[in-house]
Amino acid sequence: MKHFKIKSLVILALTCYQHFQTQILDFSEAEYGITAGINYSKIQHAHNPSSARTSFLAGVFSQIPLSQNYCGWKNQHYLHVQLEYSQTGEKGDKQTLYADNYLSLLLLYEFTWKYNPSNHIFLSAGPKFSALVSQDVKNAPPDRPYQINEDGKANAYDIGIVAMGGFKFYNNKIALYLRGDYSFSDRYPNLNEYPSTGDPLAAKRKVQYGVAVGACYLIF
Repeated sequence: MKHFKIKSLVILALTCYQHFQTQILDFSEAEYGITAGINYSKIQHAHNPSSARTSFLAGVFSQIPLSQNYCGWKNQHYLHVQLEYSQTGEKGDKQTLYADNYLSLLLLYEFTWKYNPSNHIFLSAGPKFSALVSQDVKNAPPDRPYQINEDGKANAYDIGIVAMGGFKFYNNKIALYLRGDYSFSDRYPNLNEYPSTGDPLAAKRKVQYGVAVGACYLIF
């Protein structure tokens, strides 16, 4: 009975995948490219003093159109899959840096509006799943527990949401975008200065938000 259930689940999963591949996504028209940008990030309720960090992101992406049979409009709805390296975190004063660098997978639904044959406007949104690649703390205040080997260790994983909009031109080969990111995970789960400072904000989750501007280029 147990083997029958496992076999049934496998068959169901394969059937759903085949339906998803053939009816929802049109992989035959998928396109691939590279992206890079400048991001501005800050973390709430974490460090004191606190200021934004400006750094960069870079990655690769695939843009897969939804099947015309599924959505009714050809080449207007896409699944945008992006793998990127992003330098995030924040700064303290001029010499202090709290760098958290992540490798992220973005799964975005994208809608494209064609206002002429070669220039388009697009909007996209969806979840972002991240894994910590490296962390660096420089010149942290000596009387604060911000070091990596203290309470300042960043969360190894992060889940967030991304919203993005921009313009495509040169026959959709190049895109310029403005993007917003918001993380739901507690960036520093062990960091809580409320007992020592009495600041109620210090006991809240350390949540990161950010804004980025960048460009995409379709290679093939």
